[in-house]
Amino acid sequence: MRLLLALIFLASCTFIDDKRGNIIKPEKQENIIEGFTTAQQVFKELGSPSTTSDFNSKVWYYIYSETNAAFFYEPVNDTQQVLAIEFDNAGVVKSVQQFSEDDAQSVSFASDTTEVKGHNTYGFFEQIFNNLGKFSKQEAE
Repeated sequence: MRLLLALIFLASCTFIDDKRGNIIKPEKQENIIEGFTTAQQVFKELGSPSTTSDFNSKVWYYIYSETNAAFFYEPVNDTQQVLAIEFDNAGVVKSVQQFSEDDAQSVSFASDTTEVKGHNTYGFFEQIFNNLGKFSKQEAE
């Protein structure tokens, strides 16, 4: 019985591999030539980008990551690759940059908060009954 329980416990400790994003094969990336390849050709070769730049829509990002997790442990990032392709005004590739996890930078979030008025001011019943008597029969017609 103990052996059976031990085997069940060990079987539940499997690794979970999670792969997300676009895997860019080197031979496909070599087909993208700065100053020559158009956005339409990039789309045909690599597919749709994972995201585009918020500040400059002329940059396409192809993002790929692999994470591993064991049972209840926090996932560990094994591989992360980002391919950034920037286009000029004519839609031709201006630059191609490859980033890996070595290029990643830590970002600290601001701890300041802004109070949102309205939701915290009234209680549950006050929100429900707050509008009773505010409307006249003439406004409803």
